Amino acid sequence: MLTTIYPVLLDKFDRQPDAAEFMVAMSGHLTVSLLGFVISVLFTSKWVPKLYMSTGGLLLTMALSIAGQGIERSLPHAWRGLAWLLPPAYKTIAMLSGYEAANGAEIALGLFLPLFYAFLGAVIFLRRMNRRLF
Repeated sequence: MLTTIYPVLLDKFDRQPDAAEFMVAMSGHLTVSLLGFVISVLFTSKWVPKLYMSTGGLLLTMALSIAGQGIERSLPHAWRGLAWLLPPAYKTIAMLSGYEAANGAEIALGLFLPLFYAFLGAVIFLRRMNRRLF
């Protein structure tokens, strides 16, 4: 929240965003933070008992998520569909960075994909924890 509100209040952007852009930015930051929360839950000590493995897994996931666009571009065309397996933070970052040129579908995808992946991660976590509890 602070990463979106602070620059707007102190006029730190090249231009002031309009209300729609501000709301999309807030939503984008919230969805990516929710995705980050769910990813971090998947690397808790209940699931990954060794600290070095959970830290490494979390850092690798974060790196793949941010570098996804470069990874997707470097894949052969026939394999680019595999980029959907990467956490989609890079899609939201690209949408927010190029908001003025983004169309409605790109904006919706940039906001929806992190929510979808967070939902899938939460379902996986809850199902697995439910098995461990009972």
